[in-house]
Amino acid sequence: MDPYAVAREFVDQRYPDAQVAILDGSAASGAVTPTSDLDILIVLSGDSADVSYVETTTHRQWLIEAFVYGSARAREWFQRGHDERRPVLDSLAANGLAISKNEETVALAKEAREVIPAGPKPLGAEELDLRRYKLSAWIDDLEGS
Repeated sequence: MDPYAVAREFVDQRYPDAQVAILDGSAASGAVTPTSDLDILIVLSGDSADVSYVETTTHRQWLIEAFVYGSARAREWFQRGHDERRPVLDSLAANGLAISKNEETVALAKEAREVIPAGPKPLGAEELDLRRYKLSAWIDDLEGS
């Protein structure tokens, strides 16, 4: 069974109330290897607004990493990625293959595709100084090892 079909079956069986489901990683890019897993972003609807967890499981002999969020928590985690300059969920949504075919999925992917090219907000002076300090400390540690 191909990775997309396995991901779709997994979502249909395990998360039938998924509002958004997107497959990413090597399975979405066509670069599957014998050790590939299925990375799936799942946003639940309705009563699951506060849900936020990662589930590691198997389905049809595939290792699956399911990033599961309720609608409210998904927004928080997307924003956290922006604030920390690590837009992991945006990358997943922008580059992945839609499992769910609806307006919410299209809108989320579109928004993510706009965030990534825009890049992160500039660092403030205080944060820039802190990062310089940390980098200098790491270099000192490496020189002494």
